[in-house]
Amino acid sequence: MEFEFSLLNALHPLLDIPGMAMLMKGVSLLGNYGAIWITVALCLFVFSKTRPSGFAALAAIAIEVVLCNGLIKPLAGRMRPCDIETGVELLIGCPHDFSFPSGHTAAAFALVSALYFSNNPLYKPLF
Repeated sequence: MEFEFSLLNALHPLLDIPGMAMLMKGVSLLGNYGAIWITVALCLFVFSKTRPSGFAALAAIAIEVVLCNGLIKPLAGRMRPCDIETGVELLIGCPHDFSFPSGHTAAAFALVSALYFSNNPLYKPLF
């Protein structure tokens, strides 16, 4: 965890750039509760051609929430850096769940995987 703290401490001065703190808060909020990914999945329901992909995306996100937050995070039990290093002022409140795996990343991966495997016409894989 020493490496992570040294990286976080090195990045923290970037928040002094005008507007950076507000930008990073906004980016983080988009990922909260999978909001951006659920919105993308719901938008797929608009067109009948992409409706099956929208269903697959919502199902993948639901499965991800159960597996990530309900099973893997409690098993890993990895504390958040803000629970250990309490002297750093955070832009947002310290979340109450464990830190691994990242819910933001898992939700994004679930959506992209669902689109890839559901043969969405809007998502053309590179291979």
